[in-house]
Amino acid sequence: MSLTANDSKTLLSSIKPRPKLLRLQWIRGIAAVLIVLFHATEISNRKFDQPFYGNIFSWGDGGVDLFFVLSGFIVWYVHSRDFHQPQKLGPFLLKRGIRIYPLYWLLTLMMVAVYLAIPGFGAGHETQPLTILKSLLLIPVEPFPVLTVGWYLCHEIFFYGFIALLIGLRPKMVWPIIGLWLGATLALGMSSAFGLLSVAPSFTVSFLLSLHNLEFALGMGVGWLVLHRSNQCPGQLLLGLGLVGFVLAGLMQAFGEMAWPTVIAYGLPSVLIILGAAVLDLQRPLLVPGAGAALGDVSYALYLSHYAVLSAVGMVLTQMPLGAGGILLGLSIGIAIAIAVGFWLHYYLEKPMTKWSKKQLI
Repeated sequence: MSLTANDSKTLLSSIKPRPKLLRLQWIRGIAAVLIVLFHATEISNRKFDQPFYGNIFSWGDGGVDLFFVLSGFIVWYVHSRDFHQPQKLGPFLLKRGIRIYPLYWLLTLMMVAVYLAIPGFGAGHETQPLTILKSLLLIPVEPFPVLTVGWYLCHEIFFYGFIALLIGLRPKMVWPIIGLWLGATLALGMSSAFGLLSVAPSFTVSFLLSLHNLEFALGMGVGWLVLHRSNQCPGQLLLGLGLVGFVLAGLMQAFGEMAWPTVIAYGLPSVLIILGAAVLDLQRPLLVPGAGAALGDVSYALYLSHYAVLSAVGMVLTQMPLGAGGILLGLSIGIAIAIAVGFWLHYYLEKPMTKWSKKQLI
């Protein structure tokens, strides 16, 4: 029995959108702020040889691991109903492209203009045509794309490629490919950890088999658990254990030695954090989003823009006769400026560009 066009429309309209998970918006915002604090710490030490609040936020790059796991979760939570349905591939690619590229392209081109106007602001490769082209397409660039933080988005786009395979191919074809990819990633990671590699892997191999791949996969596993076993998960306990584990790993990194790879130190606690928060969102939804959710809404714009803002603030501070206290205050103000810029970009550029792009393409 085949479905008519009207039947298909009725079926699609009956598929309810999955609930919005506001606690995860809080977590997204916190992860973005952690990364901002990490880069403020890095700039303070590199430019001024001064600790930033005792370097207590030197572990803030763990927010990136949280983002990787969260990305894997979101893709599974939002798109798992599209798997193995080739007709859904086009809409998936369009939606992901609209989410990632417009603001990223704008800020990348702005940074190209800055590097052309102030050559000493960068490392020198940022104005090379091939670097600019790769950066715009989010093809991995060594050492970094024009917009430095775009390295994360290169991994994100690569991950979307595997999701596209999940949507466009049959299960018997795609799951072995993903299994081999993750297996090779784990094998390289373990070989590196145990000193079994006689030669360091190339930049390309390191990218293709990055341990961040495992964090994407962990996030997808969390998505499956939330959709199929949420009633069996103690959300509050999982969230609490994840937060404690994440902070303890950070304190070990800041004040001791971190012997574990980040996929263990931050990736596993991130799994617990996201699983616990998502389960709580389904069992006890927040009635009021709150400031944290608003920060989560602007997290992408904040992530893309904060490093450039902090770098500019750092350049200004180097021209001023400041002591340790002045540098600390100046970078703290820089963080506030970066967050304000993130909000402005989200509401006045990102949202209008996304709305216009969806209207034109979807």
